Amino acid sequence: MKAQHLIPGLAAALLATSAFAAPPAVAPSAGTSTHVSAPATPMQSPARASHADLYRRAQQKLKDVNLYTGAIDGTRNAAYVRALERFQREHHLTADGRLNHQTRAALGV
Repeated sequence: MKAQHLIPGLAAALLATSAFAAPPAVAPSAGTSTHVSAPATPMQSPARASHADLYRRAQQKLKDVNLYTGAIDGTRNAAYVRALERFQREHHLTADGRLNHQTRAALGV
């Protein structure tokens, strides 16, 4: 009978010890941040450019070879598509105005 009373008493004693107590709150030291960044998603990865970035780089390359005269703004506008089709024809690629892998390789973007 005495053992039954020891177990509840033991549990209470164990909970009261520091080994089972909640850890103390720690304030951040000066100059540190408590912000934790979320992991990068595939679209946020620095190794993968956005469409606008790819179009902007392609526009600049097309402008460098005097095929594109429009703004370097990262948009897929009519002047860009015409310049890209002309570049593709000149490089014996499928002239579809799309920035596919072969065209990107030929442009160097």
